[in-house]
Amino acid sequence: MFDEKFRNDGLLVIDRIFDPEMIGRVRETVAGWTGPIDPARPPVHLRVDEGRLHMPIVMEGPLLDPALLTHPILDRILSSLLGADYVIDNLSLVTALAGAPQMHLHRDLPPLFPERHGHADLPPYAVTMVVPLVATDDETGTTAIAKGSAAASRVGDEEIDPPADWVEPHVPLGGCFLMDVRSFHRGLPNRSARDRPLLYAMFSRPWFTDSVNFDYHARMKIDRDTFAGLSPVQRYRLRRAAAPGLIDKCAAAMDIVAPGEADGRWSKR
Repeated sequence: MFDEKFRNDGLLVIDRIFDPEMIGRVRETVAGWTGPIDPARPPVHLRVDEGRLHMPIVMEGPLLDPALLTHPILDRILSSLLGADYVIDNLSLVTALAGAPQMHLHRDLPPLFPERHGHADLPPYAVTMVVPLVATDDETGTTAIAKGSAAASRVGDEEIDPPADWVEPHVPLGGCFLMDVRSFHRGLPNRSARDRPLLYAMFSRPWFTDSVNFDYHARMKIDRDTFAGLSPVQRYRLRRAAAPGLIDKCAAAMDIVAPGEADGRWSKR
């Protein structure tokens, strides 16, 4: 089963799940966001490594298509890995600019319990979905993931490769890959003349949040009225946006709903 494979590998590659035309519309929507930024001198809060930018996502247009973040197949996978009450914790655009070198080996987040030796017995508590917004190949590069490294006991970024096989997923437009946030990985060089934009979405158990990577910009940006107009399923998954500082209303006031226990429908919490 896919959940057992993910728990073992810390990775699940899905060659096709989204409509390529929808991903094309997402790419067009985000294309203008880097317009005023000089890639040679980007603001400090956007630089994540040499030749790479980490930018906040504005939830609008095709980014609110229910077939993206709440796709039924994706929901089934994430519910199995994280529980049915999982949330969308954050969204961002990570772009490897043309000519970007290889990224350093790292984990996106430190281990949940760094004092423990190994984490093989801990189930996933956060999963990152990476959606390439352009077709990738050997020239554009991709993200290399150390298969099976989620359970590694090492802490922090390290130059020495973890004892694991490397996976370098190239998915067609409309594909994605899911990665345990504990997995070691690194962006490969972009040797092409075009940027390599990636949509990053982190899904988590409701008690966990990324407290490391969003010191300088919001974990998601969505207009209050836009949020109120979303479907019940979308509002439930994006309910973290109802926290103070994002949408300054509590979940109950925004009519957030949870899955019904008896018949599987969405009912008011």
